[in-house]
Amino acid sequence: MTAELHAGQLSVLVIDDQLVNRTLLLALLNKLGYQSQAAPDGMIALEMLERVKPDIILIDLMMPIMDGFQTMTAIRQRPAFSTVPIIAISALENTESIVQAIDAGADDYLTKPVRLAILSAKLRRIADGIHIRRSRAELEARNLAIGEALPDAMISINEIGTIEWANAATETIFGHSPASLLGRNVSLLLPDEKRREHVAFLQHYQETGELPATGSRRRVEALHTSGHVFPAELSVVPLQLNGVRHFLGIVRDLTQAEQLERMKQDFVSVINHELRTPLTSIIGSLSLLMAGAAGELPPKAARMVEMADRNTRRLGRLINDILDLDKIDSGALQLNLQAQPLTPLLQESLQLAEGGARKANVNLRLDTSGLDDPALTVRVDADRFQQVLSNLLSNAVKFSPPDSVVTLSSESTPDAVIISVTDQGAGIPVEFRPRIFLRFAQHARPDTRQREGSGLGLSITKALVEQMGGEISFDTQIERGARFYFTLPRIAATPTQTKESP
Repeated sequence: MTAELHAGQLSVLVIDDQLVNRTLLLALLNKLGYQSQAAPDGMIALEMLERVKPDIILIDLMMPIMDGFQTMTAIRQRPAFSTVPIIAISALENTESIVQAIDAGADDYLTKPVRLAILSAKLRRIADGIHIRRSRAELEARNLAIGEALPDAMISINEIGTIEWANAATETIFGHSPASLLGRNVSLLLPDEKRREHVAFLQHYQETGELPATGSRRRVEALHTSGHVFPAELSVVPLQLNGVRHFLGIVRDLTQAEQLERMKQDFVSVINHELRTPLTSIIGSLSLLMAGAAGELPPKAARMVEMADRNTRRLGRLINDILDLDKIDSGALQLNLQAQPLTPLLQESLQLAEGGARKANVNLRLDTSGLDDPALTVRVDADRFQQVLSNLLSNAVKFSPPDSVVTLSSESTPDAVIISVTDQGAGIPVEFRPRIFLRFAQHARPDTRQREGSGLGLSITKALVEQMGGEISFDTQIERGARFYFTLPRIAATPTQTKESP
């Protein structure tokens, strides 16, 4: 919205055949701060309009050649000036003159001699009106520009489905030009068999005043002018325009999106069946070779087999991460949530991470002193819980200097358990922190040992924690390490669980 107009932003055209009157009015307007120009008669004023483009016109009624009434009529006949505010000025105070002036196009009437206070008040009122109109015009122009710039089709209909407006993208998506749609029923954009659903949608609203239970956003089939039926997402927004209910439909062509989804599913299928199955066999064969199933390997061959085993396992982890992401995206990830004693889970996590930490010469430590109950129980999927801690511990080891300590700790509150993994590394750079849980986000520092990674671990970790009812976050300081922590809802231990807990 624009700032309120002041006098210096408005131009005033004075039309009066008397030099004295013109001089007086220009002086008054100058005193009030308006930009002003003058014309000595109606003919010259009409010639000046396009050049001056006045915001307000002050006009004397009694002029030779072309009086004020005729001049106002001529001004109103020009579309660009049909709404310019006009104040008629005259020594005539009779009702007939005032009515005639208003009929000719005057918005207000001022008697001579002109008083500064009255002129100022009338101009201020007119300026307020100009400000409101300009603000509305700017808002309408901005909204129209946004609507025209959007790649989605936007279609406004009334309660019976008649199209009243459509943006330019409508032609791209449906093949109909916006102008050709005006006044036609929106059902023409649907295939024949789907038009009944549209009629039911409007009838439901007309009878109940409510949107159908299916909601305002849904997948539909739409019809192009070529006869091609394509998938689309339809969002419906109810609008009130001048007290009358309308609907704004926003249509997005889903053709490419669904093609990409099919390609993605095909890709996931290839990964699952064509890559993971033979990879499992390769990993098994390499394990047998390293275990001596084919006899003792020469040192050089043993190193090569070990390198192959390491990289195939890395590829296996990447494949599993991609499959996990697909399950998360599709909502197919199912967790087996059960009450589990927390401390044994933490101990097992450290045991699983011990091998990698030993290779990196990093020490692991468990701290459960913050638990108010050693037998405290959480409701988790044990395998996915270990996956979460495996990701956090391996990341901590990856960015820890030799001979440092990575601490796995836990503490309890009345309602939750907080589990933390803290390292003594270089910390997380400020510019990387907003992206740390995004997919494929990785930050490599030249002064740290690098391990292989896909950049998917923390994204998957976040999703798993949230599916187990928790939240994950981190604290960090440059050159003082990082602490990743997540919460889980607490479950009070039963007497049986307490006895079974080691």
